[in-house]
Amino acid sequence: MESQMWTVYSRLVMSDLDVRLRYFLCCDLESSLCKLLPDVSVRPFGSSVNGFGRYDCDLDLVINLDLNAHLNVSIAFCSYSFSALYGTSVVT
Repeated sequence: MESQMWTVYSRLVMSDLDVRLRYFLCCDLESSLCKLLPDVSVRPFGSSVNGFGRYDCDLDLVINLDLNAHLNVSIAFCSYSFSALYGTSVVT
């Protein structure tokens, strides 16, 4: 029984190349998205990362957008636009 389980495991387990290709895909996607969104990061998670993944499993990704810089600009722009309607100026 143990040898059969080992045979099944060895046929289904992700190789080092499979893991590296998944991380390469994340890096490649991140570099492509950085051209549009400069503060983006792409990270894998799930079975591909924790060791329970099979060679044919899917790749779960988190696309993290750092919107703090963009959000501050948007809030300042909205504050200025809103206050401009009432004839007041806001110093930010």
